Amino acid sequence: MWRWLAVMVIAVAVYAHFSNPHKGGLLGVLGFSCVDTASVRVAAQKVQPTDIVVFTTDWCPSCKKMKAWLDDYGFAYTECDVEKSKHCLDAWQAAGQRGVPYVVVKGQAYHDWWDAAALLDLLGIPVPTQQDKPN
Repeated sequence: MWRWLAVMVIAVAVYAHFSNPHKGGLLGVLGFSCVDTASVRVAAQKVQPTDIVVFTTDWCPSCKKMKAWLDDYGFAYTECDVEKSKHCLDAWQAAGQRGVPYVVVKGQAYHDWWDAAALLDLLGIPVPTQQDKPN
């Protein structure tokens, strides 16, 4: 039992280390960001509303959280309600989606919700991490 647990912990740590350099290894995978929040807010000012499209519905709690997260950082985005707009519904269905929120960043699906570094990577904006800052 303990050997399997140890193997799983090591596997997660190895995956975390090599999967996304901005997530900060194991701590990043567990939800602790290594991205400097102030730098993300500055970088967010470079984003145009058409760069990020969030497909939503009025009743979706995850949609509200996603929009609040983008708003907290100051990202401009376009909201596309799939229940109110046929154009939004058609685009959402054409992408093969069945759930919301569905986020598209410069034409690419954004699956790393709540990961500011991944979002900025898709936007092509480099952001220093806390590890990059001088002591």
